[in-house]
Amino acid sequence: MEKKKGLLSLIDRMAKIMYSGNVPADLDLEDEFRVMVMSQPWIDEELVALLPALIPRTAKEEALINVAISLLSCLLQELRNDMERGRKGAIERMDALQASLASHIFGEEGDPNLCAAVGRVLLESRVEILPVIHEANRRRMLSFPSGTEGGVPVDIDTYLGEGLREMGCTDPYAALDLILEQTGLMEPAYQIAMIGEMLASSIDHLREIAVLMLFHPRQDVRNAVAAMLGRVKGETVSSETLKRLIIIRNWFPQEIRKDLDTAITNARRAKVECAPLKGHHLHSVIATTIDGAGAQSFWISVGEKKRFDLCNILWKQGVGVIDTFIHRLPSAKGVDQFLAGLPGVMCFANVDPAYIDKVLCHALAIGVAHGGAPHRGLLQIAELIGTDHWKAEPFDPERELSALREDLARHKPELLSSEGVAMALEESEEWPELEDFADAWFEDDELVEQVMLHARQGKRGNKESRAIADITVEVLEPRRAVWLERLTLMTLWLKSQQSSTIPWHRMFHVAAGIAGGYPLKDIPLMHSIAKVTYDVAMERSKHRTC
Repeated sequence: MEKKKGLLSLIDRMAKIMYSGNVPADLDLEDEFRVMVMSQPWIDEELVALLPALIPRTAKEEALINVAISLLSCLLQELRNDMERGRKGAIERMDALQASLASHIFGEEGDPNLCAAVGRVLLESRVEILPVIHEANRRRMLSFPSGTEGGVPVDIDTYLGEGLREMGCTDPYAALDLILEQTGLMEPAYQIAMIGEMLASSIDHLREIAVLMLFHPRQDVRNAVAAMLGRVKGETVSSETLKRLIIIRNWFPQEIRKDLDTAITNARRAKVECAPLKGHHLHSVIATTIDGAGAQSFWISVGEKKRFDLCNILWKQGVGVIDTFIHRLPSAKGVDQFLAGLPGVMCFANVDPAYIDKVLCHALAIGVAHGGAPHRGLLQIAELIGTDHWKAEPFDPERELSALREDLARHKPELLSSEGVAMALEESEEWPELEDFADAWFEDDELVEQVMLHARQGKRGNKESRAIADITVEVLEPRRAVWLERLTLMTLWLKSQQSSTIPWHRMFHVAAGIAGGYPLKDIPLMHSIAKVTYDVAMERSKHRTC
């Protein structure tokens, strides 16, 4: 009970400030929850068991459930990160969490709205949804009076088309979210059959929504949707759908791209006119730094007069475009106020749109290489901006560094002197401590802990110095390519700004040193990153022993 009270107290405090605009306080409480997650594994079961008790009846209670759902998302993210980092027990903990969700949320008496909300969080979290969830959800659906073991409603136009009309849902992206909330955890065969019926519908709106299922979280569903699209009659493809297919054809692996090209060709042969790509006035373009986990956010605002859309895109090294969202704001002033309210710990800067284009093309290429798909909201953002030139094109750090070197040689050759290189490398040692863009540059996974444990078991010498040296050699050195990509992209990030905290050529020299094969122990920045990695690991160890 005391554990539940502690968690409830945290949820209540977060709910009270949710709409106060006090973002730093909200983040402090979220950090408090992350500490609880690390030091108190039983928090998983307590949080899941609380969710049904927080089903809202009033506006005040609505805030409580929203916070609890947000914490569930945070928990899933932490566990997914631990699994990716190879931490011991992470897989077993995720198994137990999903079993708890199946029991408490997706039972036959489960609240439909809560099931939809939790289902959305599971889908958005990018974790593998285990059979225990699918089976519990299947039994829940079968318990409905109209539940069926398989197949789809006989008349999809009536069942789904009229339902969306009654809700006034005319936006295909909003409709996609609604449908995924209700069906995303069902058996893939059911979902594929339903999407097939939507593609064959007489209602243009349903066919347009079905095409957006190309962004479904499951790869097998995406592949099936693409195959069905390759077989549809060209005349059934709407002008809007043709435009979207042209925008996204380069966002997917080759097997899907072939089917999309067939669908585009069939539509053109059927004389379908492509809808114009309109776009809105570009107001501002902002990019955060790339953090130690390889994640970076873009904030792009478009619009004029009384309508502005603030678009956020999150991508991650080695993964691709993982999340997007859009804020509707009434004015340019509203955009500026929102951005000014972002937490001070978030390092970002106004950048040239060309920088966003280059990085997004790289992020798309990463997704293609892994057989994935970008977050579905990226297409909606591309339409708002009015761009069709984001294509999956991998980023080559050494090629970029060569171009940057030529730029310096033409315009400021003195910056390529050996003295200039030495000065940049020496200065870089202080970046993690003094520069906001580098304050989250460290490694944090099971390998770090293994290296730390081995170094600290030694009987002679300075254990901290030995651990830092071992981290440099055993952790950072094998990830040289990752850090080369990160620092080269950060060089371009600095270069794309009108004014930056340090001249871009200094970051260039550090990246060039990594590309040139310098031992990482001889690059002061990498030594500092190893030191911060050591400090973070020590702090994590303290939390786990509390």
